[in-house]
Amino acid sequence: MSYTAEFLKKISQLTLIREDDALAEAFFEFMLTEFDFIQGVARYKLEQLPLNSMLSLQAFQGRSDLSRELFKNSDFQKNLSEFLQRYLQQHAELEDRVINIAGHTLLIKKSSREKTAIYFLVFLLPAIDSVEPQNELIANTLQYDSNELHQLDTIRYLSDIYSNQQTMITLNDKDSLTGLYNRKSFDRSMLHLHESNEHRHRRSKDNKNSAYLALLDIDHFKKINDTYGHLYGDEVLLLFAQQMQLTFREDDLLFRYGGEEFVVILKDVSHDIAETVLHRFRHYIESYNFPQVDQVTVSIGMTQLDIERMQSEIVSRADQALYYVKEHGRNNVGYYEELLQNGCLQEVVAKDDIELF
Repeated sequence: MSYTAEFLKKISQLTLIREDDALAEAFFEFMLTEFDFIQGVARYKLEQLPLNSMLSLQAFQGRSDLSRELFKNSDFQKNLSEFLQRYLQQHAELEDRVINIAGHTLLIKKSSREKTAIYFLVFLLPAIDSVEPQNELIANTLQYDSNELHQLDTIRYLSDIYSNQQTMITLNDKDSLTGLYNRKSFDRSMLHLHESNEHRHRRSKDNKNSAYLALLDIDHFKKINDTYGHLYGDEVLLLFAQQMQLTFREDDLLFRYGGEEFVVILKDVSHDIAETVLHRFRHYIESYNFPQVDQVTVSIGMTQLDIERMQSEIVSRADQALYYVKEHGRNNVGYYEELLQNGCLQEVVAKDDIELF
């Protein structure tokens, strides 16, 4: 493979992407396009919490259904998790390794690190029959021909570019505790969503689906901190954010808005589906066993994302619905437009940056 101008241009374009998921998608597509050697690529997140740890699949692309099934296979993830944790216990820093797990040859590179989590890139490579199908380290020489070794080195270099860009996104655009996008990212996403919705609105006025913004607030969080301490309070925030990532769709946008308050933006859904999804998450949190703390509940206020309204007005509407839920028993979902129609709330009218009632 020669380093043509087009190849270098594609690499440089990766450094312009500011969203984590979009970066992974573009990088994975680029790698599978440029390297026949790669059968599949995935990004995993190993969360190291005070009381437990968990490996979760964040993103992946593959050439076949076989690679898709492998990366999603629970036994494979369990073996990979055990290997990573054991290796990290023995080494302060993980060097990139070619390993074999249950007959599958993998190149593993640490992608980036957050306060309580480590991201890994895992490349599925052609199998090496001479290696025992267990968690054995493989020498990175004499196993492949010279062209394959060259590709392997190039994959490592390009992975470093990806890792550096992901680190920049993490430092600038993500909440350091939960790993969700931060308030600054929320503001940028709202602007982008407004522009894209405006464009879509001009193309079709018959689309019955819309976008909805929901504010999620953990009930009695101060009491959790006061009773169990901030260490367990932080773990509740981490586990809550983790359940958000596992429950909502890949296309939904998730943010830590501040403190114990989070934001979900549900795109291209009907009102009924949006409300159903939020109630399902609320029930899931209610039944989830948070260590030491046991039960946690969440109150949610939602509103439609109207492209003709300012961001501050949209957030204020969701906040009003949330406040109403907090004042009427908590652990529920309040829909601003419905509460307004029923006379439970007064309408928010924004003039410039001043909100009037």
